[in-house]
Amino acid sequence: MIQSTLLALALVLGAGPHATAPTAHIAARAEATYPDLVKEYEAAVKEWRDTLRALAKTDKAKADELEKQHPVAAFWPRFEALGASDGRALLWMLEEGDKLPGSKADATAKKSALVAQLLEKHASEAWAGTDLVRTLARQRIWFDEAWVREKLEALASASKSKDVSAAALSALIGRLSGKGATPEETERAKALTQRLETEFADTPAAVALKEKNAGAKYEKGGVPDDFEATDTDGVKFKLSDYRGKVVMLDFWGFW
Repeated sequence: MIQSTLLALALVLGAGPHATAPTAHIAARAEATYPDLVKEYEAAVKEWRDTLRALAKTDKAKADELEKQHPVAAFWPRFEALGASDGRALLWMLEEGDKLPGSKADATAKKSALVAQLLEKHASEAWAGTDLVRTLARQRIWFDEAWVREKLEALASASKSKDVSAAALSALIGRLSGKGATPEETERAKALTQRLETEFADTPAAVALKEKNAGAKYEKGGVPDDFEATDTDGVKFKLSDYRGKVVMLDFWGFW
């Protein structure tokens, strides 16, 4: 059985003050790879939840006690140790740290320190353009929108990887755009888009944004590309000649 579950059951059943032996054993196994450690943690959380549900039907007092013993506390030292060699462990800590005992102030302080460490040491990792960008966005509930934008811009500046910088800028552009955007945000989004298309034109994020913007031209409210054609009387015209008027475009073929 997963060690963290044993720890939780020991607390529920009254075995030992804090079941120090299983905790020590978990901490000593910090050599596990990040993917394996995540799988082990997720399995432990599942067992903890299953045990919690079972106890809720038979012994509410023990269920209430077990609910306070989330497996994150037992796994924290292992992820912390792994973070010295694999920055993704720091991402896990950033996501799961709020499950540790303590106040919101404690949680935000931990998160701030972890973000600073990630930006300083891991901004150029390949996974930073995906995992770190998404994780930063999810911290909005702990900080605010301005904080998320600031960190995305910091990631774009700190990274030595064009792909990561472009991904961070693309995410920032997305947050500055939309129906509720202010004129200032719209202008900043345009400037960042231009920067993305010039400095990072060959990156996946820039290509994706360009394709998205191209498709938006043909959505409701979009402005399609201008073109020149000849009417049935042989007179040349441009689509822009009819701007402000109702125009129906009929695309047809002989098939």
